[in-house]
Amino acid sequence: MEKQYHLNQSPLYKLRSFKRLAKILDCPQKSLEKLLLQPNNNYYTSHINQEKIIKGSKQIVQRKIQVPKPQLNRIHKKVQKFLSKIEKPGYLFSGVKRRSNVSNALYHVETDYMRKMDIQKYYEKTSAKYVYKCFVNTFRMAPDLAKVMTKLCTFNSHIPTGSSLSQNLAFFCNLHLFNQIESFCKKRKISFSLYVDDLTFSAKHKLTKDLTNRIVHIFNKNSDYVIHKFQVYNKETPKLVTGVILKNNIMLVPNKLRVKMLNHDKEKSIIIDNLSNDRDGAINFYQRFIGLVSCANQISPNYKLWTKELCEERKKYGIQAVTGKKD
Repeated sequence: MEKQYHLNQSPLYKLRSFKRLAKILDCPQKSLEKLLLQPNNNYYTSHINQEKIIKGSKQIVQRKIQVPKPQLNRIHKKVQKFLSKIEKPGYLFSGVKRRSNVSNALYHVETDYMRKMDIQKYYEKTSAKYVYKCFVNTFRMAPDLAKVMTKLCTFNSHIPTGSSLSQNLAFFCNLHLFNQIESFCKKRKISFSLYVDDLTFSAKHKLTKDLTNRIVHIFNKNSDYVIHKFQVYNKETPKLVTGVILKNNIMLVPNKLRVKMLNHDKEKSIIIDNLSNDRDGAINFYQRFIGLVSCANQISPNYKLWTKELCEERKKYGIQAVTGKKD
């Protein structure tokens, strides 16, 4: 496992020199200066379709994303590498090695009562003001360098929605806020976890509406974020936590994932029959199918054999696996 260090050991901590910044970002000073002239031009902007439940029905909505162009992307990956190596608190389950949506759910598996909420438009609302304060107050950078870093890490005065650094940077921008929530919960024997913008609270004792009000008050007092999607689960209710069902102190695969796997299983024979005509389609199909079953296997070991069978089947028909390319 990659070695983690305290925030004050980060190369970003107490930066005072533009020359030093260029060196740790592995970018010539002149190239860095050019990037700073028109920061918004360093991004591709596009839309992706996203399925959402609106007023009880599924709807496809378009979501804007901003992806850094190659030169800025290399810098973002460097910054992300620095941020990823900093030790994270136990309540954070996203963007941390060996933690996941499944371990986030497992954290709450033995509790009876639960409340959930999330932060609306998290990245868009994490403004350049927050980023600047983060670099000055948390990373103790010189103000002029904090301005440089803010320009490099934001699009249109907010954190970009399609960058590798967005998740970790948004967290560090709000570290003081999340620590305050954790401290509040600890005193009341409430388990708190954070997964990107999803906040989950659970306990053996009943959680009243006062908890929700107090959390909203903490956000209103310390930020410009809007908290929404409030959900309440009682002792007998199956609980959905970051894609995992919790019921009777065990983790279960949600019906949505099971239906997807069964549909893929029904489609499999058609894909095999058409293999000679569409090998690329078969490669993508098996990659998706094995990915779905692997997700289910993380939740329940009952799916381990199915994952193995699919991998052997793919090998039998000479369908290659998709491998990620290293930068």
